[in-house]
Amino acid sequence: MTITRKAQDLIRFKCRKCSLTYGVAPCTASGASGTECRNTRKTCQDLPNYTETTQNIDFVEASEAIPDTGNIIFPTLNEKGVSYKENEINPGALSRKVSALGKTGDITISLMDHIHHDRGIDPYYSTRPTEPQGTYWVRWLARNYYQGMTIERYRVIDGVVSTDKQTFYVKDISYSNGNVSVRAEDIIKKLSETLIPAVSTGILASDITDSQTIFTVTGGSYEASGSIVINDETMTYTRVGETFTVVRGANAKSHSQNDNVQQALVYTDQRVDDVAYDLTVNQAGADSSLVTFADWQDEITAFLPAVRLTRTIGEPTEFGKLLAELQEQTLVSEFFDQDSQKIRLVAYKPGITVKQINDDSNITSAGVPTQRDDDARINVVTVHYGKTDPLEDDKPKNYARTQKIIAPAETIARYDGAIKERQVFANWLAADQQSQAYYLGSLMLIEGEEERTTVGFELEYKDNDLDITDIVAITTRDLVDASGAPIEKTAIVISKKEVEVGSRWQYKAILSAYANLRFGYIAPTNIDEEYAGEWTYDLLNDTLTNIDLMDGSDSFDLNYAPFYNFWWVTEEQKDKYVWLSDGTNNFDDGREPYQLV
Repeated sequence: MTITRKAQDLIRFKCRKCSLTYGVAPCTASGASGTECRNTRKTCQDLPNYTETTQNIDFVEASEAIPDTGNIIFPTLNEKGVSYKENEINPGALSRKVSALGKTGDITISLMDHIHHDRGIDPYYSTRPTEPQGTYWVRWLARNYYQGMTIERYRVIDGVVSTDKQTFYVKDISYSNGNVSVRAEDIIKKLSETLIPAVSTGILASDITDSQTIFTVTGGSYEASGSIVINDETMTYTRVGETFTVVRGANAKSHSQNDNVQQALVYTDQRVDDVAYDLTVNQAGADSSLVTFADWQDEITAFLPAVRLTRTIGEPTEFGKLLAELQEQTLVSEFFDQDSQKIRLVAYKPGITVKQINDDSNITSAGVPTQRDDDARINVVTVHYGKTDPLEDDKPKNYARTQKIIAPAETIARYDGAIKERQVFANWLAADQQSQAYYLGSLMLIEGEEERTTVGFELEYKDNDLDITDIVAITTRDLVDASGAPIEKTAIVISKKEVEVGSRWQYKAILSAYANLRFGYIAPTNIDEEYAGEWTYDLLNDTLTNIDLMDGSDSFDLNYAPFYNFWWVTEEQKDKYVWLSDGTNNFDDGREPYQLV
């Protein structure tokens, strides 16, 4: 007999409130008793001094035991009143059927309206001349601006509220016949429509000629120096107050009084992590506590250290579009991880297999459903990079360089000889980023030579340590070779969802040829062979502190130490670490050694 634990949802609304007391400094409101605000922005009578805090209001299903959370709590959550769609990333932005951002997580909450006396909600309840009219939600909607408000989802198990949570931000609320439907989204989706750079409101004080380099801009807010755009002309500037001194290019034109002057956002030769952080936190407004920037730096240092991004954003553009373009062109994934409550930045990379699973030992579902996308197959990738004018459309003629990668002729012939091309307009890559353009096109080709295959599987508690972006090796009767025999396939986890509290998780993953590649470092020649054994053993224990791989040696080669079959080498270590062969044959267990390409 299987015993399952019943879990209920607890939905916490972090309602926005003013922390001040009506009419008490610094609040300058002065209405008569009974006419006070409700300490919300929408009802505020002194907006310049509005000081925001939050009040937690909890909602659960009606039951015999309502948990004590220390907050006002209403048992008005409908049974099965929470519908959750988990994150589903799009690694490397390789799928063109969904956004490069993938499918961001969202939640829909169904509640019942109810009568409430307003005590604990209206801080000035005692001064009101009459009892509140209407119902709780009708009044709440009249008193509050709610878009972007934080909602937290907790699980209640055996009457105890879990400390784990999911976080969302209100998109909209609808009300009909006493039923309330709240739709909320994760932080990436919430920020996706934020315009970057912000819309500038300054205008030219007078007409200017095509050669004029000093003029006045009235209104708006601008950096002390940088770049601006007037109509379709970009120019660099310095300013003193409203007086701008500019440097104009070959396409200088005359402009008219009252023409808008737009601040441009410029990135020049910057790392991927620095640009992603600036876009997400400084420009779009994500709370910096949601980002562990050291992790972002480690990821990019390890896998994209040489990639540099250059771009002038001269027109206000949605954050979601900018991030999607960055992800496609650098093959990273930025997403909100509900488990860690952090925005993660992960490179598309060959990696370490976290877990090997199969039908007999791990997979609890009846099978491994697969979905194949033949439209994703490609055999030619063309990358355009080095955009010549940031304000021009994405067309080949507006890019200085083109990198074309073509599959071998036999690969093209295998699929009826039809050319299936993918074009990438890499507006983040300058003309000197040929290596990244080639890498981008090559990886797209590696993953696109076969149909894109998505697999689903369920795992129980003992195997639930897989996370989004982890690499898993799957052996199942639903993935076979031409003879029908099961064959191990490597896949990248793209989504994870708990389907039975504390005992069963549902995963989606995409099969990946690139993730199956193995990689390692090349050691300097001055590591003596007599110490190779010690060096290899240290590697297995992650202790390389005494070895400097960048020691200035003029030449490097591969140091081979044949310890692969030693008793102390575990299966995990065989899979995780670099093993080189002194010949062309495979190791005894059939595993292929690394090769230098």
